[in-house]
Amino acid sequence: MLFYTVGQGYVFLAALAAGAAIGLLYDALRGVRWLLEAGPWLNLAADVAFGIGAGAIAIGCVYFAAYGELRAYSLLGMLCGCILYSASVSRLMRAGAQRLSRALRDFRAKKNQSL
Repeated sequence: MLFYTVGQGYVFLAALAAGAAIGLLYDALRGVRWLLEAGPWLNLAADVAFGIGAGAIAIGCVYFAAYGELRAYSLLGMLCGCILYSASVSRLMRAGAQRLSRALRDFRAKKNQSL
């Protein structure tokens, strides 16, 4: 039993990082939606891209860190990584994306007025 628990910390930390990467992917696609003022088709494309990307990150984490063994603590680690990312870095990313979006909209409005 002791030998089986040796790599669990590594797998959990890798799953935390994978969860944070999934959160970062979500924020990146959220920023694209804001910048492009997404309609229903772009929202659908972003949702599909997020699903594929999040699945690839999760499968990659399980395959490389846990040697393909899906365990509850690896799923819990990914969930905790998403929650920690959402509670910390995500707020800064959203504020930056909103500022960038406002600046681009103001730039477009000034450019259209000058024409």
